[in-house]
Amino acid sequence: MLLLYTDGVIEARSPTGAFYPLAERVASFPASAPDALLHRIHRDLLAHTGGPLDDDAALLVIERTHSHHLHRPHAVAHPHHGHRQLHPSGPLPPTDRCR
Repeated sequence: MLLLYTDGVIEARSPTGAFYPLAERVASFPASAPDALLHRIHRDLLAHTGGPLDDDAALLVIERTHSHHLHRPHAVAHPHHGHRQLHPSGPLPPTDRCR
């Protein structure tokens, strides 16, 4: 998972003036889905500040998932035309190839 944030998150201060310790707090949270992590950080940040934030803040969580549906373009030679053409799902079926 990748967590991106603006300075408004880490510069949010508690009523006693302490900055929000984002890295330490996230490390203490149990593993969760990206949306659950965002909600958890938001609630924790508001609890840390004791109310609304004084500055704008943004968070973005990106999770890499594996997909078996992704296809890379595959170059296919067309001898009759003398050029290569990209096809998103691999070589053309035999009926579509130039002879």
